[in-house]
Amino acid sequence: MRPEFKYGLIIGVGLGLWLFLEHSLGLHIAHQNIGVWTGYLSNLVPTTALFLLLRQKQLRATDHRFTPGQAIVSGMLASFLGAMIVFVFQMAYNRWIGPDWIDNALAVKVAVLRAHEISEDAIRRAITLFRQANSPVGLIIGTVINQTVTGGIISAAIAVLLIRQKKITTENTEYTEKIR
Repeated sequence: MRPEFKYGLIIGVGLGLWLFLEHSLGLHIAHQNIGVWTGYLSNLVPTTALFLLLRQKQLRATDHRFTPGQAIVSGMLASFLGAMIVFVFQMAYNRWIGPDWIDNALAVKVAVLRAHEISEDAIRRAITLFRQANSPVGLIIGTVINQTVTGGIISAAIAVLLIRQKKITTENTEYTEKIR
């Protein structure tokens, strides 16, 4: 199995389980303030998987050349595959596992907005945006496209770090050999 597929599966299944745990703990309804932070922490799953993927690709590079371009392509492919798995999970959750979560989450959000005396027009726009974000098209944009592009950006940063680390290690090895 290609490493991109392996790590794409890890990303998708890992994020799917993370989301399921968040929903099970009520972090998208009753404890939305905590859910915001766990949403940010969920980025550790793809970042860790991409780091492991790119480190493996660097170590196995036959010509000992590992470019940021190669890293970005590998990272985006793994991220896309992971995002597709997350998309399917979210669609299944919205449709069959917890179809009422969107309405319940909106009830809490609307109550908070009204408590802060937000206009009814702004509340209706927030409701519309939330429903659109959780529609199939919204999930494709918000999950698949966003996660794929983010995976490419994270991969570029990781590649620079790995290449810089390899260069430093190589220079240290060459210096040590000259001293001997």
